[in-house]
Amino acid sequence: MKLFVNILLFFLFITINLSQLNTTEQNIVDLSQESSQLKEIEVVDIIPSEQSVIIVCTDKAEFSKFYLDSPPRVVVDIKNSLLKFGKEEIIVDSKYIKKVRTRQFKTEPQKVVRVVLDLVKKLPYKVEVDNNNNILVSVISPTMKVVNQKNNEIEKTQQESQSQSDIESKVDGEAIEQVFTSTQTQHKNFSQDKPKTLPDKKKASTKEDLTEKKWVLPKTLVTLECVDADITDVLQMLAVKANINIIYGPDVSGKTTI
Repeated sequence: MKLFVNILLFFLFITINLSQLNTTEQNIVDLSQESSQLKEIEVVDIIPSEQSVIIVCTDKAEFSKFYLDSPPRVVVDIKNSLLKFGKEEIIVDSKYIKKVRTRQFKTEPQKVVRVVLDLVKKLPYKVEVDNNNNILVSVISPTMKVVNQKNNEIEKTQQESQSQSDIESKVDGEAIEQVFTSTQTQHKNFSQDKPKTLPDKKKASTKEDLTEKKWVLPKTLVTLECVDADITDVLQMLAVKANINIIYGPDVSGKTTI
């Protein structure tokens, strides 16, 4: 009986292990199928121009790029992609690009489409993806490089000028605020200390005395700086500085800036 139980346990152990092994193999197969069923990018067209080449793709693709000498070439390898048109060589014959060559560079283990730009001479380049998921390969000419540098310098100069203008505006604003505060303080002090009306001099008893008496205006210079001040306060300040009476009517009112 004991032997029978041991044999039964042994067969049960083997059955469980075989079941786990089959499950693992099935998972491996499923992963392999998923990997093989990854969406492949299709390269459907090549659109060349004088300084650039557009590689039209059906979806956003991963790519690598590099440069080769003798002759000068720009190479772009598009990963997990299939070539879907028959033009393997496109003649451009511009000042920068001689021709564009395409082919299915690899099929295993990963499909790779290679695009080669044969250049007229060694030139800088850039590769980027546009909003339509197309790959744009651009050759940067010396003229374009100089223009870009000049544009960058102009933009930098404009930014510096704007910053300097902002600083000057801030300083001017602070200075105006200080002058305004100082002027208001002066107005307040003068308002509190209004000059007393000087006593009238005795009128001349005779016409001759009036003719002989000469009135000379004071020659003392007075400097005032007022911003939006009451005109009556300004007249009172002038009266105090010149030591004279200034008589004005009730209709004299308003603000002034001097």
